[in-house]
This record gives sequence, structure tokens and C-alpha cells, in this order.
Amino acid sequence: MALDRTKFKMSGGEQDWTKMWPEKDHVLEPGDSIQGMYVDKVEKYGSNGSNVYILDVEGERVGVWGSTVIDEHMKDVPFETVVGIEYAGTFPSSKRAGKNYKKFLIGIIDDTHVPDFDVESQETSL
Repeated sequence: MALDRTKFKMSGGEQDWTKMWPEKDHVLEPGDSIQGMYVDKVEKYGSNGSNVYILDVEGERVGVWGSTVIDEHMKDVPFETVVGIEYAGTFPSSKRAGKNYKKFLIGIIDDTHVPDFDVESQETSL
């Protein structure tokens, strides 16, 4: 399903993708995922000044909204790398009492892998 642009006031410059993941009205469920070739990044896009990571998914350019967790995972991933992003659910924040954060698992396809980095506790596990 493509993004219905009539519902949005787009800001942050020209967009160079055909749809977003997740789409505006899609409530993420644990296990929801996307996979594609990481081809571009747009910084400070939209009303929140977020990063948008552009994946080529079967010939279609899909924008993935950044978040603290996704940004941390993606900061050292080079372009032209196949990336998989999976929503793992919400978890209590150790830094903001009473708040939850959305956890995403990021994997890349090459001879290495990105460790599971927990932004909340600043720990990594392999």
C-alpha cells in the first residue's frame, strides 16, 4: 500500500522515495520487517527533523523513518549494503521512568554483522 500523500503536509525538501515504512496508519507489530539495499539517507526531514534511510526494495525506493535506536544502528552501515530492519516491540526505558521505547533489530548482509546494540543501556551483545 502506497503512502497517501493527500493526508500529509510534506516538508524537508523534495522526497526521493515512493513510500514510507512503516506507513502512517500502520501500527507496528513485533516481527514486522523490511529488507532492501541501503542506497541513501536524508537528514533532518519532516516536522521532527528525522533521518530517513532509503532502501531499494525490489526496485522501489522506500523511506524508513529514523529513531534513536535505528539511527544508532545505521550510523556505520555503508551504502550499497543489504539491510534488514525488524520491529521487536516496546520496552521500558531505563533512562525515562514510566516511558517505553520502540526497539528495532538491524541486520546487514555481508561477511560481518551489526551487534545487538541496546541504546537504552548503552550495552552491546553478540
